[in-house]
Amino acid sequence: MICLVENVKELLKAHEGITHEVYLDNENSTMVPKEVVDAMLPFYSQKAYGNPTLTHKPGWEAFETIMGCQKEISQSIGAKILEELTFTPGETEANNLALMGTAFAMKKQGQENRDFRNRAHKRSARCRDAAKYGFRVVKSPVDREGIVDLEQLKENVDKDTVLVSISRVNNELGTIQPIEEAVAIVKDRSREVVFHTDASDTYGRIPFDVQNLKVDLATISSYKILGPRGIGALYIREGVNVERILEGQIGTQRLWPGVENTPLIVGFAKASSWLFRISKPTPNACVI
Repeated sequence: MICLVENVKELLKAHEGITHEVYLDNENSTMVPKEVVDAMLPFYSQKAYGNPTLTHKPGWEAFETIMGCQKEISQSIGAKILEELTFTPGETEANNLALMGTAFAMKKQGQENRDFRNRAHKRSARCRDAAKYGFRVVKSPVDREGIVDLEQLKENVDKDTVLVSISRVNNELGTIQPIEEAVAIVKDRSREVVFHTDASDTYGRIPFDVQNLKVDLATISSYKILGPRGIGALYIREGVNVERILEGQIGTQRLWPGVENTPLIVGFAKASSWLFRISKPTPNACVI
């Protein structure tokens, strides 16, 4: 590690004196514009810095602020009610909540031997975790362009399947998956199958609406839309059963314990509203 640090120091030294910079790695993390940073700063020490579940002015301010941000982001993805959106510390945590939370819910119903099917390499570890709890994990293949094979997906989904997860956009290839067709195939096989999509590389870039796609669960993230790192969200359609994967103090977010990070939530909402004002997008696998 010390050697790596020294190497990085040398690389940075080689860039000294450069007057112009072009950053082309926005898929991995975006810079946070001053407008978003300025929106966040007051919530660290001037207002709404309290715990939103406690009865004092800073707490009430925090509660009101979080609910306002939750409403704004919910509306931007087409969620019907506020409670369909759960804030998490990021995209990874939201995906874990989606996959493992569904697995735990199914296990609670005595369905631990049913299938956890997937087509998304980033979630392979989470799928392996599901296997530890007795779920059978099935990977559905893709073609040479990275598009999920819908005919094979149809063959893979059966009466034992409980969850399918397919990323809307592949973060490395840029492949846009036919989620609407995949959902139709899966739901035609069984209305009980939960369908999840990781929309972190979709949200704010191309039209994305959970009602149009008819997905049950959807992951979105802040740091890919000019917002701060450390905050993401999971859309959970009303009526879909997802269990908590962590225990602890429950606040405004029923499925994610701990005191909410109000400044980051504000930054997420600000970046979302800022980006959507500019682009004005219009609405438009892991398998268990």
